[in-house]
Amino acid sequence: MRNYETIVIAKPDVNEGYISTLSKKIEKVVTRKPGELIKKDDWGLKRLAYEIAKTQKGRYLYWNYSQMPEAISEIERHLKFDENILRFLTVISEETQTPKKAEKDEAKARKKVKKAEEA
Repeated sequence: MRNYETIVIAKPDVNEGYISTLSKKIEKVVTRKPGELIKKDDWGLKRLAYEIAKTQKGRYLYWNYSQMPEAISEIERHLKFDENILRFLTVISEETQTPKKAEKDEAKARKKVKKAEEA
């Protein structure tokens, strides 16, 4: 089993219902045994570096998970045929991360940001 990160850029005009449905589809594949969802994040609407399909903004979604390599093709199949997806990318994550470790890393990052804001 390997760790993966998937980032999806959806069209900016998609509603919350669509985002919820997409997340459930991906999480259903990710959490199948022996898989585990480590982190899920909605980065929100961001300006694209270049125009894609006459669109200058996109809704960024992120998943970090561990799963067997065979599951990746199924996740990408769901994304490939969806007309509301502008781009997606799945990469192998080098660092082994568990949900507890992810929470600790996030807490450390928040403390650093808080210290930097106070200074």
